[in-house]
Amino acid sequence: MTRIALHADRLAVVDRELAAAELSTAGSPADAANLAMLPATLRLDRAIAGLAGELGRVGSSFASETSQFDADMRAAAADLNTVDDLATDAFDQVTSAVNSGWRRELHR
Repeated sequence: MTRIALHADRLAVVDRELAAAELSTAGSPADAANLAMLPATLRLDRAIAGLAGELGRVGSSFASETSQFDADMRAAAADLNTVDDLATDAFDQVTSAVNSGWRRELHR
């Protein structure tokens, strides 16, 4: 429960007790206006809490997807390194074969 909601609950209890004693918390027009705004303030507080929760879920989802993207990129880099190693080996074999062929031709 947020602080505003907790205070609102406490105010509601006080207001009920005062009403039971036939008293009012609205001693001045400003107090009455503040009490009249309390339901809207509570709705706003709940909306803010809901938005904060949603932002937390979005943040978690983003972190999860970022982590997955990072893992995918690392896997792709490993694959590229493997391809590069294989290509280097193949090039070395071709170079060796060509050099062997030239040596044979030169020694004939």
